[in-house]
Amino acid sequence: MRGAMKFASFVFIGGIATAAAAPYHSFLYPRATCSGNSASNRTIWCDYDISTDYTTEVPDTGVTREYYFELTEVTVAPDGYSRSALTVNGSIPGPTIEADWGDTVVVHVTNSLTSSQNGTSIHFHGIRQNFTNQQDGVSSITQCPTAPGDSITYTWRATQYGSTWYHSHFALQAWEGVFGGIIINGPATANYDEDKGVLFLTDWSHQTVDELYTSAQVSGPPTLDNGLINGTNVYGEDDSSSQTGSRFNMSFTAGTSYRLRLVNGAIDTHFKFSIDNHTLMVIANDLVPIVPYNTTVLNIGIGKLQFDALCRS
Repeated sequence: MRGAMKFASFVFIGGIATAAAAPYHSFLYPRATCSGNSASNRTIWCDYDISTDYTTEVPDTGVTREYYFELTEVTVAPDGYSRSALTVNGSIPGPTIEADWGDTVVVHVTNSLTSSQNGTSIHFHGIRQNFTNQQDGVSSITQCPTAPGDSITYTWRATQYGSTWYHSHFALQAWEGVFGGIIINGPATANYDEDKGVLFLTDWSHQTVDELYTSAQVSGPPTLDNGLINGTNVYGEDDSSSQTGSRFNMSFTAGTSYRLRLVNGAIDTHFKFSIDNHTLMVIANDLVPIVPYNTTVLNIGIGKLQFDALCRS
């Protein structure tokens, strides 16, 4: 079927592909990796472990992770069909924010969107903003929209650990491309060899979601054209000369266990994620470590859920 989602048939043989790419700046102040945390013992994190109550106790790292984001309007073709989109530093998904448990995160956001009506904000999904509510990035609730040509700086503490994402909280910008992953390193409830980072599952239309907004109000959610894995997929029949785009690729080594940080960033799609002939061990959900359980198919709802899953090649 033309435009069908093809999540079950991608091949892990390469690197992450994005709809458009541009360099970004990240100023990190490094420190030694937390002692004790290794592939054979992921429950330990320096002087803390998986049993530490992170709602009351957080490492004091003294480290600041600083990121610079610029929001721009570009033309993208994630599945071979060109359309306008909004991006963070020119890519969909945008750069991943990475920090350690207890670090301070500083994100400078410049709004270079050209439309006079395109205010913006950035929300850090699921991050506990204790005493920093004004940094939550929700337009007209915790801040005024940042106008085109203006900048804003967000500062918050990584008091949790796990996987989540950031996205615009202005109009429909999150589904026009203004989003990216957040990784906060810390202990885990199961061991693994390698962290593969954030894996975004998103739906995609060859029209912008703003163009679809009016018809969605009258006739309900429209059928979208495609689904993307980390910003890429094919469109059209397999083996057809008219098929465009490219599938997402990732390399695996036999006998190695991998951590995948899955995020449903869709506007109207419930995803079922699986890897052929593999069992997934789920170890966290929405920045909460959980008792691991096994599944061959992981349901990820439209409610912007984040799951951390392990698989062995």
